[in-house]
Formats: sequence, C-alpha cells, structure tokens
Amino acid sequence: MNNFDWECSGYRLFSTANIQTKVNADKLFVSLLKKIEDNRLDINKSFTVKEITELIPRGTADVENYATYGFSIMSMFSAQKQRNYFIFKNQEIVGEFTRICNNNRNRDNYYWKKHYLNKVVRINPKYIVQNRIYPKNSFNLMQFFEGYVRNYRRLNLSVNHNRSMFTKREIDYFASLGEMLGFEVFIEDRKMDKAKGRSRPMDLAWWKWDKRISEKEYVSLDLHLERESVWWKDVETVEKLFSETEEGCVPTHVIGIQYIESEKRIDYLNNLVLEKNRQQQSSALMVYRYDDVETEMQKVSAFWINPDGKQDERHAFCKVDESGYWLMLFEEEVDFSITGK
Repeated sequence: MNNFDWECSGYRLFSTANIQTKVNADKLFVSLLKKIEDNRLDINKSFTVKEITELIPRGTADVENYATYGFSIMSMFSAQKQRNYFIFKNQEIVGEFTRICNNNRNRDNYYWKKHYLNKVVRINPKYIVQNRIYPKNSFNLMQFFEGYVRNYRRLNLSVNHNRSMFTKREIDYFASLGEMLGFEVFIEDRKMDKAKGRSRPMDLAWWKWDKRISEKEYVSLDLHLERESVWWKDVETVEKLFSETEEGCVPTHVIGIQYIESEKRIDYLNNLVLEKNRQQQSSALMVYRYDDVETEMQKVSAFWINPDGKQDERHAFCKVDESGYWLMLFEEEVDFSITGK
C-alpha cells in the first residue's frame, strides 16, 4: 500500500486529487485510469462493467485474494465511503452496490459479475483533467447565420443557377469556414444511424483533431450540417441531424438549411427539433427558406435552438441585384417602399 503511486505525476488525462480514501477499491480505480491512458483509450467513452474488469483483473495493484478483489470492484462502483467514481445510465445500480458492500453478514462479493457485467458506465468527469483543459467548443450559431446572410452575394449564385448549385455553394461556404477555424472538414461524411441499422451521409462535418488528447480518435464532432432544397424532405432533414448514433459521433452543434413549403411549417419543424434534441443535447441552428406571401419575396428565417427551448430568431429576405445575382438582407435593412410592399 505504501508503495502505491497515488500522485500519478507522469499522467495527464486524469487527476487523483479528489480521491479521499486509499484502500483497495481506490487503488483499483487509479489503476484503471492509468491503464486507460497507457492503452491510449478514450477516457470519456462509455465502458461496460466487463470491459473495466478486463482492464484491471485480479492481481492488479496487488489485490490478489479472490474475495477481496470481488468486494473491492463492487465497492469501487458503489457510493460506499462517498465514492463517486462512475456514472451509470441507471444510477439505482450504485445504490444497490452500496447496500451490498455495507452488509457484512451475508454479502455476495461477486454480485456485480452475476448480474451487471453488461451495464454501461462512464468515468465521472470530476476525475478527468482534459475536460477542464479542453472544454467543448460552444459557438454562437446566430453569428454564423449573420455571416451567412452578409456573405451570400459572394457565393455568386445567379438566377440561371439550379438548386443543386445553390446547395453546393452553400455547403462549400461552411466547409471553408470550418477549415479557417481549424477543423478537419469532410463533405458527404458518414455516421451510423442506429434506427435504420446503417450509416447515412452527412452533407458536411467538422471534426476536432488534437494529438495531445488522442493520436487515434477525433476529439469531437463539432458540427453536422444538412442542406436540403426539396421541401417535402424537411422532416427527413431533421431526422438526419438528430439520428441516434454511436458515441463519438454525436454533434455538439447542428445546422439545418432547407427550403420549406410555407411559413406555417416552421412551428411543426421546430417542435420536432426540440423533441429529438432532448436526447442529443446539441445546439441547433435551423434555417428555413420559403416564399413569403405578404411581401412576395423569398424569406429566410433562422432559429437558434438549445435543448431547453428557442434561444433566438432572426429573419432575412432574398433579392436579386442588377447583375442577376442573389443576395440577402436582414428584414430590418430592407426598404419595402422600394420593393413596393
């Protein structure tokens, strides 16, 4: 016990500063953290109980005795002695383990092995250093929309271009933006859609790469963008942005730019985004382009939506300049006396 390295000074992805007790269960947890970093595994990923015990088998940290090892593993997963090393999808399991560990009369030290090997857990972020050093990016997506509007004329889209060209140029615009921000950018990238049982293409993806964190895996998918010109695919576009996918492929931000049948469709689509985002928890920018009945102009409405509801909205109008090229103006900048509306 005295020779155990509690400081772990050569490691950088985790901290042992918050570990209060220093018995076998705690030794196994620290050994697990070391093993994850030594094997260059993703410390933020979800593990099964079985995967964790395979990383720290009996004999780890000199915990050789069969009964002692079984009890120490269960105590490590429990809240005994105020431990909080893991987050279970079902936190009731923690309470169950704690009750068993506190029962000194007829305790089953391998109850976890008999019933919970396939349960999924994550290491508590409290013990992960990289969450403090490398926080997730948090973009002001409405600022992205403002740039999109003010730079639209630069896309050189004329009245003679078809909708496929509009799609390509707009995707290219956001691809260039992502590259300038330092992301690895891919057009027609793919991610798994668990509901459909197959991978589906993403129109655009921004991936964060940082070799300091991992030499094998991307740190995060920071943006998934979909651009759709066919109005009757509006629901499909939302489903693609919020599909159930594999860990590591859940986007921090999503942007959907799509033509819709009419303004009346917006509330339905935004409610669908809110419903699907309860699980995904992304920051979303939904941009809708449609024919405005009142002005007889094309209108573009943007909604910045977080999981807790609508955060901001802004509107713009599309115009054609003297050269026959499309531009956008925010509604407060349009002189309707000139348009006659």
